Amino acid sequence: MKQAALLLDFLAATYQVDLDGRSYVENLVAQAVPLLDRGLGVVAYTYDARDPSRPIIGDLALSSRFDPEWLGAFYGAVEAASLDHGHDRHPTGFQAWAHLTSAQVSSIRKMRGFLPLLAHFGGARDVFALNALDATGHGVWLGAPWPRITKETPERAPLFGRIAAHLSAANRLRRASAQERRASQPSWRMRAASCVVRPSRSTTRGRSRADVTSSAPRGPFGRSSCRNGCCSKSSIRTVGASSSRWTIGRPRERPAKISASASIRF
Repeated sequence: MKQAALLLDFLAATYQVDLDGRSYVENLVAQAVPLLDRGLGVVAYTYDARDPSRPIIGDLALSSRFDPEWLGAFYGAVEAASLDHGHDRHPTGFQAWAHLTSAQVSSIRKMRGFLPLLAHFGGARDVFALNALDATGHGVWLGAPWPRITKETPERAPLFGRIAAHLSAANRLRRASAQERRASQPSWRMRAASCVVRPSRSTTRGRSRADVTSSAPRGPFGRSSCRNGCCSKSSIRTVGASSSRWTIGRPRERPAKISASASIRF
């Protein structure tokens, strides 16, 4: 019963889609500790495998029992053994486990060469991991070094596979939600008004027209800026209208006597 509760807590953590990448993996690690930690901690990271030949680690989180120094020693050993790229931005052994949802290193034939190197993780002899890679090429990997090679029961293997499927779907929702939030926020170009000043026909008499833009407020209206507070007198430059007299109106206003109009472009 306790194990089922821990699984549900972890499953709930996977759907915390309002978190950014760093906070997301930190939360996953916190919820995975009581479920998977056997004394050597838990590690999780997001990764980008849109180019499967060059996957890249994104956000990384470690539990308190996982010593960060272990990673450097492990990567050095991997590089020395020429088993893979030993780098903190490269998911070690990715080509061997990319197609799996949950597994132990000891059960992956192409990963057996890595088994002796796992000792750099505090003397570990195996690693149990979940892998959630979606169709867009983005994924989350979560693993726990284990001090002994202990096979998971046949009943639990499919269970963790389903949890990995939830993790994949939840991470995709999280990324989509983050993209929507970014899209709903106006960029600095949209927030900064762009005031366009044009000479009147009567002033220019068919000569070349100048459009002058200023994308940042420069001063209060009446002193150094237009009525909308978005352009400075010093930034206005005229071409072909050396004696023009300028009057700024609100957007879409057309006063009876003006020599120029201002409009706001979005």
